[in-house]
Amino acid sequence: MRMLTQTDDPMLHIHIYAENRVHPDSLSRLIEGYHKLKGVGLDRGIQFSGLPDVGLTINTQPVETKTGRYLANYEFFWFYNPKVLLAPAELRPDIDLSKSPMYKELQTGNLYGWGKKFMDDYYKQFDFKCVGPNEEVEIRKYFKSDHFRKWVRLMSDRSLADHVHCNVEINFDPWILKLYAEEAFRGLGIKVEWVIPNVFRVPSGYRGKLIFLFAYPEGQHDIAWDFNPDVIIRPATKPFVGARIPPDGDFTFDLNLRADRDAVLKAGEYVKLTDDEINEILARV
Repeated sequence: MRMLTQTDDPMLHIHIYAENRVHPDSLSRLIEGYHKLKGVGLDRGIQFSGLPDVGLTINTQPVETKTGRYLANYEFFWFYNPKVLLAPAELRPDIDLSKSPMYKELQTGNLYGWGKKFMDDYYKQFDFKCVGPNEEVEIRKYFKSDHFRKWVRLMSDRSLADHVHCNVEINFDPWILKLYAEEAFRGLGIKVEWVIPNVFRVPSGYRGKLIFLFAYPEGQHDIAWDFNPDVIIRPATKPFVGARIPPDGDFTFDLNLRADRDAVLKAGEYVKLTDDEINEILARV
């Protein structure tokens, strides 16, 4: 919560890692109740997703109740552990690191935050090009392309995936990408409520992304980008993550599969908390 509400270097996105045996329905009520107690309400409904051997929350968007100030969008990752109810994640000796890329992040910690200063420094390494009328034509052309529309279809198919990355190469500032994406979504009647610049880990290090928080229906999906000085914009020509992709083998999209979420929920017996138990826990916070 201190990281979430800090003002000297405002956070944009946070990852929290825990070991958990609390059922997602109860977990969401605990998170919502905790935020309410701290005066940091949630602007959106919590959703659940999954990666190999990991469950997680998405669509969690806190807003400072008194001021309406944006606070960091965050994801709460959990590893099922039958020996605990809820606890900070630890890199235990018996963990098979190959089962999930998330385990490797535990080697350096269980709480990560990326703020404005980090993103300013990250962007400095790229020689972003000027966007003029000719570049504008190419960018608008992309947002009418089959690739963009395929992303929209994948986002809409909740039976396949809960969260979808659209992977592109660009040579201009990604905030310009955000503006044209919003324009394209408006044209499709899709409302974008928030867009958050951030990064995510790939085998080669960090890669940039824009987190889109949609409304009607609510959802969280990303445009992931790689800088390529020689192109204005195009679909990625190499995998970014590549672990979970569409059934047709298209590596220009990365997915959080519904099947992975379901597998995490079947990993063991989760505990559903009663109203009294939830209130008792929150009373001790």
